[in-house]
Amino acid sequence: MPSYRTIISALSVGQILVWAVMYYGFSSFVLPMQRDMGWSQPDIMGAFTVGLMVWGLATYAVGAAIDRGRGREVLTGGALLGAAGCALWSQAYNLPLLYTAGPCWGWPWP
Repeated sequence: MPSYRTIISALSVGQILVWAVMYYGFSSFVLPMQRDMGWSQPDIMGAFTVGLMVWGLATYAVGAAIDRGRGREVLTGGALLGAAGCALWSQAYNLPLLYTAGPCWGWPWP
């Protein structure tokens, strides 16, 4: 069985990568999306805002699930929703699809 230090180190690296992709990654693609898709910056950032709104609304339920000992399920579900959001985002050739992907970014990562 891996040591406590190994587990914490792996989780720490995982969190850094998740934040890089799910939070900061979107911001770095706003200008290229604006240029390539012809969408306005407020339209693009609106999808991110929807994701943050979902994040805020889901935080209490997710925290309660973690408190009930369901942290593993929350982490797995968050990873799956994040992956789904990135997959939808990669196929977003119109604003409604981008806004559909937005809530997947908004999953509250523990």
